[in-house]
Amino acid sequence: MDVWHNIRALSAAEAAALIRRDEVDILVDLAGHTKGNSLPVLAFRPAPVQVTGIGYFNTTGLSAVDYVLSDVYVDPPGAGDDAMTEEILRLPHSHFCYSLPDDLPPVMPPPMEQRGHVTFGSFNNFNKVTDEVLCLWRQLLDAVPGARLLVKSRIFDHGEGRAMVAERLVRCGIPAVRVEMRGFSRGYLAEYGDVDIALDPFPYTGGITTCEALSMGVPVVTLAGTSHGARFGASLLTNAHLPELVAQTPADYVRIAAGLASDPATLRALRMNLRTMLRHAPLTDAAGYVHDVEDAYRSIWARFVRTADGT
Repeated sequence: MDVWHNIRALSAAEAAALIRRDEVDILVDLAGHTKGNSLPVLAFRPAPVQVTGIGYFNTTGLSAVDYVLSDVYVDPPGAGDDAMTEEILRLPHSHFCYSLPDDLPPVMPPPMEQRGHVTFGSFNNFNKVTDEVLCLWRQLLDAVPGARLLVKSRIFDHGEGRAMVAERLVRCGIPAVRVEMRGFSRGYLAEYGDVDIALDPFPYTGGITTCEALSMGVPVVTLAGTSHGARFGASLLTNAHLPELVAQTPADYVRIAAGLASDPATLRALRMNLRTMLRHAPLTDAAGYVHDVEDAYRSIWARFVRTADGT
């Protein structure tokens, strides 16, 4: 890194002027329309080539943004282009790179071995869990007699949140005795020791939460949707060498999760080996990721130069 500027106190116009003075060739936004974003800066077009990606699962809708960073799994060739105002810049592997923390808790044996029943779990923000998701989870619980569901999210820090979710569970036909609700805790990664199989919500899938589950030896089942955000889980699992955990239909989702629940040997093997698998997968290959991103940046810069030269 040659220069670091803190632009928090600058106006959008001031930040854009600073970027122009630094003669930035490719300006990359990582926040999209999320809180505290800097899209007003990009609207000033301070760099000749502007890219968005990673932190926001949708188009910016801004003509000033040229490309959205993606990959061939989140946005397969020929899919998604009409949903973006930007041109899709597809990386050959994952457009997201995960770095395993150095202080991960030890991986524990599958809890089903001690408890005698399978525990499905989701540590995602519960705002992602729609009634459609809950109803599909009910089908899964019906398919695996005796199974339990552990959900963990900040919404369960308060009685009102628990009561609201309890009402939704009733509407979806999930018996309260089969569900455990847990709120926030700092040592939450160790709590994956209480989960056999993680369930990804949809259509807004998990991101870091999925990676954390895998790093704790917990397989994640996801449903591939039809939009960028709805296929993020599919990209993560494919780039973790786990494409068999990607469902294409709701029925497939139930089949995959129920199949894992009925296969203790596979669950134990995944439990003991997932962390090592993850360390050697494209999802965590930082050097490979940098190579792919640099190749993409060179490509779009070369295109800009050719266009500017009229060639």
